[in-house]
Amino acid sequence: MKELRKRYSKLKICNTICNATAERQQEAIELAKRSDIMIVVGGKNSANTKHLAELCEAIVETHHVQSVDDLKEEWFKGKEKAGITAGASTSRKIIKKVKEIIEEYET
Repeated sequence: MKELRKRYSKLKICNTICNATAERQQEAIELAKRSDIMIVVGGKNSANTKHLAELCEAIVETHHVQSVDDLKEEWFKGKEKAGITAGASTSRKIIKKVKEIIEEYET
């Protein structure tokens, strides 16, 4: 940044992350702090979802899944609290299915 500012005196830097995305990221971080494992649901090609996974991984064991087919029951062995977050474009239907499967693991 400093080098760019030296070269271009009229350089303007804008934060392009919308409020909803910034809030989702902060909420994911807070949830990760209270969880033993995080599941981030969303497309593997989604930059937004990848970033959520990176933020959570810095705090707690995290797995990025696209569907229930990616879940592995052994991830949850010995874990008491699982947090779930998802990318902005992830359908509620997929999130709900992931949550249901994880809840079945607990029984």
